[in-house]
Amino acid sequence: MKALIVDDDVFVRKCLIQMLPWRELDFSQVLEADNGADALDIAMREKIDLVITDVKMPQMDGLELST
Repeated sequence: MKALIVDDDVFVRKCLIQMLPWRELDFSQVLEADNGADALDIAMREKIDLVITDVKMPQMDGLELST
């Protein structure tokens, strides 16, 4: 499985990546994006099983990304 962490704050992204036991949860890859537009590009190329996103971000916010 693949996860995608989307947040414009690099510290938040890195903390989520480091704090969660991704391998134990059967995630083989954790990708990251700093805005919704980049996340959408990644999601169009990759089969993403889980998205954790911030709501307020530049270019495309998390709510727009979710729809």
